[in-house]
Amino acid sequence: IVSCGAETAMPHNIGHGVLCENEPIVLDIFPRDRKTGYYSDMTRTVLRGEPSRELAKLYDTVAEGKRLGESMIRAGIKGCDVHNAVLKYFEDSGYRTETEGFIHSLGHGVGLAIHEQPSLSPSGGELVQGHIVTVEPGLYYRDIGGVRLEDMGLVTAGGFDCFTKFEEKLVL
Repeated sequence: IVSCGAETAMPHNIGHGVLCENEPIVLDIFPRDRKTGYYSDMTRTVLRGEPSRELAKLYDTVAEGKRLGESMIRAGIKGCDVHNAVLKYFEDSGYRTETEGFIHSLGHGVGLAIHEQPSLSPSGGELVQGHIVTVEPGLYYRDIGGVRLEDMGLVTAGGFDCFTKFEEKLVL
């Protein structure tokens, strides 16, 4: 997925056309290893130029939501509890999350399929040590655009061991 501008307000729009200055660009990559068949998954939102105040605030809120979600992950916690905590954080930060806003699950398992159990969603069950999951909060508004940040990592007894080693930076 490489979407820009208004297209970023639709979470899984694959994008088309020119990448414009001063507009958000959502880059969602999910390569599959040819030898093992296992997937990886990562998303970043970037911008070339100057973000609007609204977009910069949206980005900072999503980044903090991702940190909150990652800090909660550990064996034994329910995926729904992590999802709902990030949802509450977004709402407490002033972002509506009904038909716009946080309109997808917080994350999912990754393995031989790009989307598999467990789920970090309103119905997500207990996480088990050894699960590989994504944490991918996003906020999407037609009048601002969309921001999504996604990391992938291992659920451990003590937390979340993040595999993603790519910087988070809005402005390139």
